[in-house]
Amino acid sequence: MPWGSFGTTHLLTLALAVMVNLLIYLILKRNTRSKQILALFVFSLIAVSFLITNIIFDKSNLIKNLPLTFGGLSIILLPYAVLTRSKRICNLLLIWSVGSIMALVFNADMANVELLSFEFVLFFTMHMFGVGIPILLFELGLVERDTHTVKPTLIATISVYTVVHWVNLAINSANKWSAKDGVNYMSTLTPSNSLLRFFYLVIPAEYWYMVLVLPLLLVYILYWYLPEILDNRRRKHPLREKLKDIDRYYDEYEDEYIDEIIKKRYR
Repeated sequence: MPWGSFGTTHLLTLALAVMVNLLIYLILKRNTRSKQILALFVFSLIAVSFLITNIIFDKSNLIKNLPLTFGGLSIILLPYAVLTRSKRICNLLLIWSVGSIMALVFNADMANVELLSFEFVLFFTMHMFGVGIPILLFELGLVERDTHTVKPTLIATISVYTVVHWVNLAINSANKWSAKDGVNYMSTLTPSNSLLRFFYLVIPAEYWYMVLVLPLLLVYILYWYLPEILDNRRRKHPLREKLKDIDRYYDEYEDEYIDEIIKKRYR
């Protein structure tokens, strides 16, 4: 039975990915912090090993299987993120996990793969952990979401996307491949799913058409950071009110104090 795309089988596998990560969360939240880190580290190593196996699975197309996607790059960084719990890296991977979500939801390139085949297990498992582990790091309280990392994350995302676009052009040019037959990592050259094809109709220009993805990315960021944004606003509101009171007090008594200072100075 092929995996399919947006059919019953496909939707059931998406539900399975959610249930597996939820089950991991329910089990780990009852364990100690060290056991949580160890378990997530093991899962991250499994994801990386599956990613490497997926790259070399078809050696004839090795150059077309490089992990130059946000999902692939985030999976590579997972073991480091789990071990260090670096706030900047973990917050970055929380946003980049959308790459694995897109790979599982818009699975057109894998739709004809047989369910439970070796290729399917590799692809599905590594992206399931690519989505789940960054989220679990935060939900288990191993890392805190920080709104100050949003700007660096956006800069890193746009920079990586731009570099990958240059890599696409360089590889296709060196091999004399067209955009259709060559590499198209991160879909910088042509759209790879129905959503991106719609964006390409609006802006029919390679690389630039993906600017329409930014609003969706910002919505995804807002989804995760809205509690922190509201909390920061709540904390800063009293301070802003105090500053306004100081300004009003200063404006009210400025002339009086200035006159008094001048009188004392020249008395």
